[in-house]
Amino acid sequence: MPLRLFIAIEFDPAGKRAVGKLIERLGRGSNRDASRLETSRPPGKIRWCGPDQMHLTLAFLGATLEQWAPNVTAAMERSAGTVGPFEFALAGLGGFPDLRRPRVLWVGVDEPTGSLLRLQAALAGELRAIGVSLEEREFHPHVTVGRVKQLDRRADYQALFAPRRDFSAPPQRAEQLLLIRSDTRPDGPVYTTLASAGLGK
Repeated sequence: MPLRLFIAIEFDPAGKRAVGKLIERLGRGSNRDASRLETSRPPGKIRWCGPDQMHLTLAFLGATLEQWAPNVTAAMERSAGTVGPFEFALAGLGGFPDLRRPRVLWVGVDEPTGSLLRLQAALAGELRAIGVSLEEREFHPHVTVGRVKQLDRRADYQALFAPRRDFSAPPQRAEQLLLIRSDTRPDGPVYTTLASAGLGK
């Protein structure tokens, strides 16, 4: 049975708490379980991500045959060895395709040394070398915080979210890559870590 896989960097508890508080402010809700927070304020319908769904995805593999998992793990380990641990920042708020008519709301990722981009490029190269098909679009590091399920085209989302565009969280440290399986459930995806690879090892 195919597995829905992706490779990502996890955040520490302080980073997750900071993003979780941002989500509560964006949704204007008091529900501590952000994954269940859906609201018509902001206009439309938005499904917010919960703390256990927060990560920085470097490669989305999609449906992958289970017997391919060891090859994927080996590719992940080879790429992890090309870059040592590094720090990065979670800062800013944006949307895809833009914040005026967003389908996805995200927090930006800033890593000025280039280590993150080198790691992602090495990972993509290793995965393609073993036959994994990846998206060709440019890597845009971000953390998804919400998905707009129903857009209100009369609303000015850019103005609505403007007060939160200067968001920042405590510095994060990347020390390993995680191979994660995603299982779709009615109340949102459930993630299970299948393997890890330490950076610089």
